[in-house]
Amino acid sequence: MGNTTTAQKKLGLTSRNGDAAGARKAVVEDGADVNAAVFWSDGKLGGTCTAAYVAAACGNTGALGAVLDAPGVDPNKGFADSGETPCHIACYRKHPVAVELLLARGADPNRADEYEYTPCMFAAFNGATACLRALAEGAARQGVALDVNAVATRGDWKGKTALEVALECFHPGGCRVDALSLIHI
Repeated sequence: MGNTTTAQKKLGLTSRNGDAAGARKAVVEDGADVNAAVFWSDGKLGGTCTAAYVAAACGNTGALGAVLDAPGVDPNKGFADSGETPCHIACYRKHPVAVELLLARGADPNRADEYEYTPCMFAAFNGATACLRALAEGAARQGVALDVNAVATRGDWKGKTALEVALECFHPGGCRVDALSLIHI
């Protein structure tokens, strides 16, 4: 577990378990750092994922809100190893309410990870149509366009845009139609 503090452990566990009051207490009373890593990617306490990333991955919007309310929080800080943001994982795990909350608190809907994958690509890949809609609407509320033309530079989606990823996915009644509507939102 390295040098993870008791407060960081509490923050990690409460974020994973959806305990908003516990997450708030870990930050406000115990002094946990909301921008520091609390969990390893394998779910063990320690390392590379922030509390916001953990809460977004689990769809725990109460705990996510508590973390995002903390002074100085960076809503784009997530998985240190890959550069994935909480918005990436919320889209991948199909948690549209978490996406809405993150974007309302300033998360970048177009932020790319180390492969230049965007949250939009993750949502498109998994047929998360509600997340695609949340991304487009949240981006519009921020006054920015959702970049459906961003191109992945590595990995399985190298050379593809979110729209191309969506058109290739095999989710019956899912993202194919919604992907086409993205360019019109």
